[in-house]
Amino acid sequence: MGLHADNITDLANSSLSDLGRMKLVELAADITEYVAASNLMNKYRVKFDSGKGVQWNLLQDGDDNARNVGLHSRDNINIKDGTFNLELPWRHSTTGCAFDVREDGMNGGAAKIFDFIKTKRYQRAISWVKLFEENFWQGPSASTDEDTPFGLFGYWLNYNATSGFNGSNGNYGTIGGKDCDTYDKLKHYTFQYTSVSDTDAIDEIRDALVYTAFKPMVNNAPIPGYTNGQKRVIYTGWENLKTLEKLARSQNDDLGADLDKYHGQVRIGRVPVEYAPWIEENKATSLPFVGIDWSQFHAIFREGSWMKETPFKEVPGQHNDRVSHLDCTYNFRCLDRRKGLFVGAKSDPLAS
Repeated sequence: MGLHADNITDLANSSLSDLGRMKLVELAADITEYVAASNLMNKYRVKFDSGKGVQWNLLQDGDDNARNVGLHSRDNINIKDGTFNLELPWRHSTTGCAFDVREDGMNGGAAKIFDFIKTKRYQRAISWVKLFEENFWQGPSASTDEDTPFGLFGYWLNYNATSGFNGSNGNYGTIGGKDCDTYDKLKHYTFQYTSVSDTDAIDEIRDALVYTAFKPMVNNAPIPGYTNGQKRVIYTGWENLKTLEKLARSQNDDLGADLDKYHGQVRIGRVPVEYAPWIEENKATSLPFVGIDWSQFHAIFREGSWMKETPFKEVPGQHNDRVSHLDCTYNFRCLDRRKGLFVGAKSDPLAS
């Protein structure tokens, strides 16, 4: 005797705790690795209790009271407000999965139905990971976009061919509601390169790593992120990384039997250079190098709203259908853009 529809719903909901192992061969991935999911889904994310958005304060100047004095000199203390704040709104993403209790996958014992529901939920998770990756790397294309989270190329990064802190407002027009031309310490490091060689791209990356390695001016400063140590990574496409690996092999005669000894081990200034398939797929013309300090860049989310999964319920007007949703209220935040990000490319990666 088959299971009643109500029993199927209960069984479907009992699968929500853990996807578990399924007898499936996954061919759904469009790229070999999803960098955002690897770094932000479980590690570099920060919870906030409530509010319509997130604010944080930045200190851009000390006061001007330090001076050299002689005996019996008069005090000359001035008050200076050297702080300002940035603000980000929340963004919302959703996905879901559904089934009809009359589907072929529902015609069987509890174990068969359980595996069928897990497959549906796994498909839903795949769609979420793909969207999360796109949101992280790209983000909004203009300030009129009020739905897409603030990703790298659509919000946080801005390209300038001149080496230095020239990464200004980007596509969105402001950073955290502030104009970078007014608040110039919000600008990140940029450079242009022509070839991946020691005297071109590598030299530019060396400069970027040195000039963006900011440390607190005062010992034990209560500044978020700086106490966590550097978690820097440089991301680029495979063509760039392959060239760097060739350079590493050419500088080392002791390769042994491994003809690709430096695969996945290339570093510049002890900072790992890693393959980002999304860059390869979407920025093949500009082929950027994107430097990220994960102590500064996080996924932020509102408490109780990180990948919140609803139980399977009957769909109104479709009494044989059961649906479950997955919702997330979040955004991406870079605490200190000067320290947290840099970008170098052959041409403007925001355009190609």
